[in-house]
Amino acid sequence: MVRFPLYCPKCKREFLINVIQNKAAKEQLYSVIYKLTEKQFRRIYSRYFLNMKLRDIAELEGISITAVRNCIFLGLRKLKKILKKTL
Repeated sequence: MVRFPLYCPKCKREFLINVIQNKAAKEQLYSVIYKLTEKQFRRIYSRYFLNMKLRDIAELEGISITAVRNCIFLGLRKLKKILKKTL
């Protein structure tokens, strides 16, 4: 639990604004990430949400690190295009 000093209501307001903005950004990202292919979604999710290393993802899926890297790159490029259209 975050505690704020009683004498600083501005700090609490700014914190709440940041939380709301971050929540909106996350919701937008989640809605867009489902437009990826299953492989791209799985690998990007593993890499950036689960903080897995490329090597670990490659070993888990039985493919090369290069294949994982390329798939993530293409998926991120697709996400960028989709986000540009929606913003």
